[in-house]
Amino acid sequence: MHRRSAAVKNVKSPVQGAWWTRISSAAVWRALRCATSTAVPAMLGAVTGNHDFGWAALGGFEATLADLGGSYQVRVTAMGLLSIGGAFGLFAGMISGSHLWSVLLCTVVWSFIWSYSTVLGGTVSAFNSLVIVIFLCGVETHVSSWTQALYPALYLLAGAAWAMALALLPWPIHPYRPARVAVGQCYQGLASMLSSVLQLSGRKDASPELWHRSARHHQYAMRNALENARAVIAATRGQQLAENIRGEQLLVLLETADVMLAYAIAASDEAEQFCTEQHRIDSLVTFLKQWRESLEWVRNTAVRDSMPSATALEYQRERMRNLSSIADNSDGATLRHLAHVTADAMDVAIAAVFTVRTELPVRTGAAVPIGPSHRTISLPSRGMWLTLRAAWSWESLTLRHALRVSVVCGAGILLAASLHLHHGYWIPMTSVIVLRPYLAVTWTRSLERTIGSAVGGVLAAALIFFIRSKVVLAALLFPLSFATLALLPVSYALFVLFLTPTFVIASLSSVGDWRLAAVRAIYTTIGSAFALPAMYGLWPLWQHGDFLDRLAGYFQADVDYFATFERSCREPGSLSPIEIARARRQTGLSNNAAEEALDQLLQEPKTAPRMREPASTFVTYARRLAQSVTALHNQPPRLYGTEDLQQLSDLRIRLDRIVQGLRCGGLELSVQTPMPASPWKASDQIAVLERQVSVLEDAAGAINRSDGQALRTPSDENPLK
Repeated sequence: MHRRSAAVKNVKSPVQGAWWTRISSAAVWRALRCATSTAVPAMLGAVTGNHDFGWAALGGFEATLADLGGSYQVRVTAMGLLSIGGAFGLFAGMISGSHLWSVLLCTVVWSFIWSYSTVLGGTVSAFNSLVIVIFLCGVETHVSSWTQALYPALYLLAGAAWAMALALLPWPIHPYRPARVAVGQCYQGLASMLSSVLQLSGRKDASPELWHRSARHHQYAMRNALENARAVIAATRGQQLAENIRGEQLLVLLETADVMLAYAIAASDEAEQFCTEQHRIDSLVTFLKQWRESLEWVRNTAVRDSMPSATALEYQRERMRNLSSIADNSDGATLRHLAHVTADAMDVAIAAVFTVRTELPVRTGAAVPIGPSHRTISLPSRGMWLTLRAAWSWESLTLRHALRVSVVCGAGILLAASLHLHHGYWIPMTSVIVLRPYLAVTWTRSLERTIGSAVGGVLAAALIFFIRSKVVLAALLFPLSFATLALLPVSYALFVLFLTPTFVIASLSSVGDWRLAAVRAIYTTIGSAFALPAMYGLWPLWQHGDFLDRLAGYFQADVDYFATFERSCREPGSLSPIEIARARRQTGLSNNAAEEALDQLLQEPKTAPRMREPASTFVTYARRLAQSVTALHNQPPRLYGTEDLQQLSDLRIRLDRIVQGLRCGGLELSVQTPMPASPWKASDQIAVLERQVSVLEDAAGAINRSDGQALRTPSDENPLK
């Protein structure tokens, strides 16, 4: 039910904390709402003997699942559409007919419509599979007249409305709170990134691979957090009748976080380079610790409801001013430069978050350029019908997936009806939940769903066997549903483990029927088994088919970002900070997309073994190249000699050839020459770039060879051997 990219699951921090640290306060409150919206209707049903309250409990549970956060408008839209769509789906499922052909037709059409609606974007994709699940529940509970179906649909609608009320009414509605929380997560991500750098700096045995894994994890997460905050701010500002100082300063906070991500990347690069020089690392550690504390203050001020005081504001600003003076005593020019620009950016952030909370303007002596979001903070809009029509193509991933889901749902209903299986709707329901557009994610989700259902079935059987009171079992739905939602950020398997007893207990028709838990586990396994062959045989869209073209498109952003550095060196001042920030944002987005595509490619069985290693190497070094360029952009200003500029130009030409080679299938490489000495001491840094480009050329050539293409050089020899 919950969507999560496979790449996110595999890009883990090597210095990650315990599992319970991944349960945020927001997740706890969401779990508490879920428990209340599920258990209260169930308790009422157990006490009054009215079984229709079970539908209210289902509506409350599903509506809470559909609430993925964001602006109030987005949350109300998601839960409201789930409520209406779910109630109508339950009604349609119940009256779909007593004949198998009519039930089958309704199932195929309904599942196709809602699966295809994913193309409309995040709000619909948050709950579309839930609407299909509710429809399947209605198919299981067939009735003979529409009046008998009306009452369960109304109860489900009431339960969803109850969940919406719990989500929005008990606490005062702060229009800017969702945006504050989203921006606060960006600052929390920066603080977490610095914590990892500090931990690795204290480890003498930290390998370059460990440093890169940490950088990859945090840069991936930070770019996603920044994009999420950008979308939430756009939605929040769109709900206001006029611009105000809070909306403006939220945008400043976002841009400052984006700018400081570049500083954090440069600081990480500095720490990795000098981690063995104790006198330099000590100054860097002091700088990072103080910076992290100030980031956490900004995050807490943005998220918490308590107002900051003017005294706290001045204290934080004074600490950042002291930070610059501490760094002045350091031997490293890069550290001194980073400390000064970071202190300026943090002064802007501290003043901006104070203004967001109090609406009191604060003067600052620094300015952060409005970069990636400048004139793009409003989300692009396109008509719903144009969006639906644009995806109506056989090459569309959404269309193929919708057809696959509808066929699998129909096959599950056909199997359950043919064998007269009680609760047989659990088979297609499982298939709908585990099916994803790509095989890799479907396989992982199927495995986790099967294991979680098996263990959860044992727990459910034990509870039902030993507890023979309907009221007590209904009361158990509170801790079970709480654990279900609270553990979702930790592990999907744990989510399913507690989801299984929750649904089994809610589905009990008679006390003591522990065998229903075994039925749930068996049907879940069958539903997962339906999904996997469907991914292979029903219109699959393999990653390896167009991987080279997509990789070339992603890598073009890295080449463009490198070009900004080359131009800045050749013509200082020719590029504004806004242009550099936009290029940095685009390369971050492209590297994230490349890692997701690689993750899916590696888990496909049809991927050639000889392509796996070079593809992984290429994606890894593409991000390393971007990281090096970011670090160089944030070095103290310096002059580059003629030879250095010529080497940068040659590197850019080689990068362009890599892109062209990936797109056209051939890769022409220039014979590499030794790096000459440079009086400006820039060659060491350029040599790092040259080695990275060489690795990228080698990997691109290996990818082309594995794809059946020839590797050519001007001298008909491979210079990489």
